[in-house]
Amino acid sequence: MKSASVYEQLYAYSKTLAIVDTHEHFISEEWHVNRYLSFFDYLMSYVQWDMHSAGMPASLLRRYPQDEGQAEEMFRIIEPFWKLVKYGSYARPVRLSLQHFHGVDDLTPETIRKIGAELNAANRPGHYEEVFSRARICRIINQSIYGETGFGAPRFVHGIVKEEDPPGRIRQFWSEYPDGTYAEYLEWTKGRMQEAARAGCVLKKFFADGFLTPPDRKTAMKDFELLRRGQEPPAESPLYSVILHDQLDICGELGLVAAVHTGVWGDIGRLSPMPLFAVAEQHPDTVFDVYHMGMPFVRECAFLGKNYPHVYLNLCWSHCVSEQISR
Repeated sequence: MKSASVYEQLYAYSKTLAIVDTHEHFISEEWHVNRYLSFFDYLMSYVQWDMHSAGMPASLLRRYPQDEGQAEEMFRIIEPFWKLVKYGSYARPVRLSLQHFHGVDDLTPETIRKIGAELNAANRPGHYEEVFSRARICRIINQSIYGETGFGAPRFVHGIVKEEDPPGRIRQFWSEYPDGTYAEYLEWTKGRMQEAARAGCVLKKFFADGFLTPPDRKTAMKDFELLRRGQEPPAESPLYSVILHDQLDICGELGLVAAVHTGVWGDIGRLSPMPLFAVAEQHPDTVFDVYHMGMPFVRECAFLGKNYPHVYLNLCWSHCVSEQISR
């Protein structure tokens, strides 16, 4: 009998592993089971952006069909763009999922009806656990953009998402402490992060471009007072960089991992991992998890992990962006 190849042995072994899914943005199952599902749920995360790059109007982004009729009408509009991207890296996991869960290998006017019917029939309490168990996912680190946390399921833990409105957060602090100083604002921030940690939070999310502006504390304190007087500091104010650096120190104190998004989206030059070399030097007591391996700056990112013992490299989603670069 012919012995299994090394590839076959490794593949068989990989199917015995328990998986930790380190970067998700799930909504709760309670919310999910009340939604109408369609083929578009397979496209909305990333493939829709490839379709937009291929010419699909921006007005069709995030347009969830609400019933079968809307799903069929939407597919008639977007089918030409699907055909342009369906052999790309973003679409490959979608086509594999279509094969695995629905027994079809493409999106067509016929298959989208089958997909929609099967998705909605399975969309019931307990389906999350069924899918995660089939995928051998034992733990999920979720970063809900809606602020949801554990979902009451033991396999879920959560992280603090990126703050989208730093001036708004400072104003919120002043609504509670009108005469508050920056030091008091920092203590207020630390208290909120402590509450999150006690509630089971394991990380705080940052983006690499937040560290492009040097943390000039003297100018930052001037901008803090400028904001207090109702004036808006520049978008690239060092105030926001100083806040992020101070939050990194708080992460180290509280044992929260600093998860940093690098690469991939939009103006990727702003999301290069290069600024993180200086950041890692300045925060040796904080553990960093560098998301997406800096795609496509993977060589630069590799040296972050090589040079610093407190920096870890995370290839989450990298294989979907490009299998070749991931290799």
